[in-house]
Amino acid sequence: MVRSRTASYHYRTVPSLISAVFVSCFISWLLFFIQACGNKTGIENTQNNTVTGIHKKIEKGSVSVTIDTDKREITVAERLTLTVSAACSEDWEINLPGIDEKFGQFVIVDYHTTRPELSDQKQKTISRSYLLEPFLAGEYTIPPITIGFRKDGETVDITTPEININVASLLPENKTDYKIHDIQPPLKLPFSLPIWVYAVCFAVIAILIVLSFFVFRRRRLQTIKEIKVDPGEIALRELEALVSEKLEEKGETKRLYHGVSNILRRYIERCFGIHAPEQTTEEFLAGLEKGSRFPDKYNRLLKTFLRYCDLVKFAEHQPQRDDIQNAFGSCREFIHGSREKEQ
Repeated sequence: MVRSRTASYHYRTVPSLISAVFVSCFISWLLFFIQACGNKTGIENTQNNTVTGIHKKIEKGSVSVTIDTDKREITVAERLTLTVSAACSEDWEINLPGIDEKFGQFVIVDYHTTRPELSDQKQKTISRSYLLEPFLAGEYTIPPITIGFRKDGETVDITTPEININVASLLPENKTDYKIHDIQPPLKLPFSLPIWVYAVCFAVIAILIVLSFFVFRRRRLQTIKEIKVDPGEIALRELEALVSEKLEEKGETKRLYHGVSNILRRYIERCFGIHAPEQTTEEFLAGLEKGSRFPDKYNRLLKTFLRYCDLVKFAEHQPQRDDIQNAFGSCREFIHGSREKEQ
C-alpha cells in the first residue's frame, strides 16, 4: 500500500517539476532577450521632447492632407518619424503613393499604414507613418508627396510642400585634427567552463523542455476532448441571444447586422480554422477561397450575405422587415448546411 502511494505521488510531481524547470528557463531566456534587444524597436521614441515637429495641412474643398514630423532637427544618430494623413468624406476613394527604399535623401527604415477610419461626421481618414534615417550630416529635403482622391470619375490631387530637416553631426564643429588611435593589443580571454559543460546543460534543458511539452500537450488534448462543444451549436445559441435583444424594434438595425456578421465570422473561425477577426470583408472572403476545408457551394451565399451586411453597416442601407428575416434565415441555413458537411 505504501509503494502504491509513493508511485502515485511521483507520477503527479514529476511533470510539475519538469514544468517548473521549463518555466524558469523560459523566463531567464526572455529577460536576457529583452536586455539584449534594448531599444531596437520598429518606431523609436526619443527622450528629447522639447523640440516640436513640423505640421502642415493642405485643403481642397472637402478633402485635405496633413503632414507631420516629430522633430524639426535631428542628429545623424537619430531617426525621424514622418506621418501623412488624408481625410475626406466617406464616398471618396483615397490613393496613397507607392513605397520606395528612399525618401529623398532619407532611407526608409520602416513604415506603417492604418486602416481607414470613419468618424461620427462621416469623415474617412487614413494615415501612413514613415521611419526615416539619415546617412550624413547636412540639410535634408523631404520631397513633395502627391495623394489622389477619386469619386464618380472626379479626381482631386493634393501635393504636399517640401520640408527641410537639418541633420546635425555628433562631432564638435571647431575640432578638425582628428587622429586614429593605434589598435590595442589583444586581451586575454576570461576563464570559462569547457564547452562540453555547456553542451550537457543545454541537452538536459532541451530534454526537459521536450518532455514537458509532450506531458502538457497530452493533458491539454484530454481536456479539449472532454469540453469540446459543437461550433454550430454555439453559433445558433448566439443567434437566439441576438434575437432576444429585439434590436429591430429599437431601431438599431446597424447593430443587428453587425452582430449577425460577427456570429457568422466566429462560427467559420471555430469550424474551419480561418482566423481573421480584423480583416475586411474582401480580405476575409479571399482567405476563405484559399481554405481547402471550406465548402465551395456556400461561397456565393456567404459573399452575398456579408456584402449585404456591409451595406447596412457602412452605407446606411435601411433593410425591410423581410430582409432582416431573410438575413437570419440565410445565417441559419449556412450554419446547418456546413455543420452537416463537417459531421
